Amino acid sequence: MSVSALGEYFESIANSFAAETNPDGLEPPPVAVWFGRKEAYRQDNRGTMGRVAIMPGEPSGAAGSETAPRYPGSDPRPLKDTGEKFTVYLWGYDRRKGFEEGELAQYEVADALYRAWRKYTFLKYEGTVTMDSRRWRSPERIERQFGRELEVVCTIRSPVRDEGLTVLTGVGADIHVTAIDITDSTTVSMDTLSKGD
Repeated sequence: MSVSALGEYFESIANSFAAETNPDGLEPPPVAVWFGRKEAYRQDNRGTMGRVAIMPGEPSGAAGSETAPRYPGSDPRPLKDTGEKFTVYLWGYDRRKGFEEGELAQYEVADALYRAWRKYTFLKYEGTVTMDSRRWRSPERIERQFGRELEVVCTIRSPVRDEGLTVLTGVGADIHVTAIDITDSTTVSMDTLSKGD
């Protein structure tokens, strides 16, 4: 289980696609859902119908901004709300014989993925996730294409709370300490930090 708002969102979207498009657990699944920058730029299709990749930040690298907290009286106290940017890449491919390079067929599969993703986002995250922009990513070579891809930039709101790192229990962290000209680096578990050892 994820501890970040974007991680939780990714898991929810992956579970929604799996429940609706792959109830029997087929490999490869009809729609593969991945997380990370590397996945967004892959040129293969590890799903039989399409791929959804969720990448932190905008394509330019912008991460988002902070605003006043939405629910200032809650506990633990929210200090700020982050508007974390992320990008969703929805790539569809119609592999039916005779349709592999048909632009309408490829568009319709990618559009169906977009509509399914939008439905899942609306049903569970309306008011928390907003869509900022969307655009079709154009293939470099127009003569032969392999599917169509829609790029959607979104923002997810998540509070920065007045609480310690104990929410990360079980996750490892690299801690770097610098004093004058002496640098030491060590890895400790968050369990150790939360116990105050």
